Amino acid sequence: MENSEAKIRAFIQHKIRERATVQSQPSPNLNNDLNLVDTRLFDSLSFVQLIVAIEKEFDVEIDIGDFGPEEFTVLGNLVRAAAASTAAANGLQ
Repeated sequence: MENSEAKIRAFIQHKIRERATVQSQPSPNLNNDLNLVDTRLFDSLSFVQLIVAIEKEFDVEIDIGDFGPEEFTVLGNLVRAAAASTAAANGLQ
C-alpha cells in the first residue's frame, strides 16, 4: 500500500500545483495537514473533480462516507482514503 500511497500523493500534489498555476497563485506547502478547500485553490466543484480524477486515474471508488467534510479535504486524509480504496479494490485489505 505504501507504493500506491506515494503514487496517489504525487498525483494529488501535481493536481494542486496545476490549480495553483491556473489561478496564478503560489503553490502551497504540500504537507499532510494542508486543507485543499481552505487554500481557496479548490471550491466544492473543483474538489469533486479532483476526487473523480483520482478515482479515474487509480480505477477505484473512494468512500467519502468515512470522513467528515473537514477531514476529507485535508491532503493526508485524502491520500489515505484513496490508498485504502485502492487496496480494497485490489483485495489487499
